Amino acid sequence: MKIEVPSDFRDYLQRGNSTAGFLDTKDFERYFDLCPESELEEWNRDYEVESHAPGFTVFGTNGGGELYAFGIDGAVYELPEIGLAPDVASRIFDSWAAFVAYIKPAA
Repeated sequence: MKIEVPSDFRDYLQRGNSTAGFLDTKDFERYFDLCPESELEEWNRDYEVESHAPGFTVFGTNGGGELYAFGIDGAVYELPEIGLAPDVASRIFDSWAAFVAYIKPAA
């Protein structure tokens, strides 16, 4: 399985940036925990993303039952771990850059 993610996401991970923390959205904070680049293939295989949510690539979790995934359009979506399917995906950011813009600085 070849995992496709935006190049700026790979760059972010390779630069050693935060892989866990909070997104400070205007409505509420969201926790995030990113998958290590070396484990992207394993995560997607273990969640059976290709068969349950084709067109998505899982790259992290919110720690509360939702997965973060890239859609084929490059946008960031939340998908439930249980009931993983494309029709229940919620688009939360237009791109990885938009996701990063909401990362709350570490205290």
